[in-house]
Amino acid sequence: MKMKISFTLLFLVLSITFLHGQSNKFVHGKLITNAGDTLTGYIKLQEFSVDKGFVNNKIHFKEGLEKEQTSFKKKEIESILVNDKFYRKINYHIYDYESNENIKVSQLMELITEGPLSLYSYEEITSSSSAGSHYITKFYLGYENSEIFENIKKSNFKKVIKKYIKDCNILQEKNSNKTYKFKDLDIIINKYNNNCL
Repeated sequence: MKMKISFTLLFLVLSITFLHGQSNKFVHGKLITNAGDTLTGYIKLQEFSVDKGFVNNKIHFKEGLEKEQTSFKKKEIESILVNDKFYRKINYHIYDYESNENIKVSQLMELITEGPLSLYSYEEITSSSSAGSHYITKFYLGYENSEIFENIKKSNFKKVIKKYIKDCNILQEKNSNKTYKFKDLDIIINKYNNNCL
């Protein structure tokens, strides 16, 4: 009798785990395409990681869980809202060694700090093996209406932030006195948006 109960419990646990895994493949969200179409429905989690953002090239979408799936390339998406996180296509420059010049590229990035001056980030794979992938977080700063956002990191923090807070005496003074560090980026942006416009 004990064995029968144990087997039944094991079967129930496995069934719940399986169903839970299946339902987690899609999460409710909203996306806007480059054409301006707004679609509300479900986004496939196999192409999306809450921690790592969009790790594959395609995003799968359904209007309802029982509806047919539509696939979009990342470059076809303007923005997406999922799991209370907002992602938007951000343009930035990378250096092309063949042409010896900067070229414009775009990436869906997560909004970190919202306002006239905004901060976005995304996770970039640095290496991958059978043990897993390693990621680094890249941050991009710019005015919300900027055509190009600028990569900001610990090594260029002072130089980049100076350009954006040059019209704000309170922040300029603290930046000159080396009061602020890279880890204070969120604080600086919020102070700028709330006190310097």
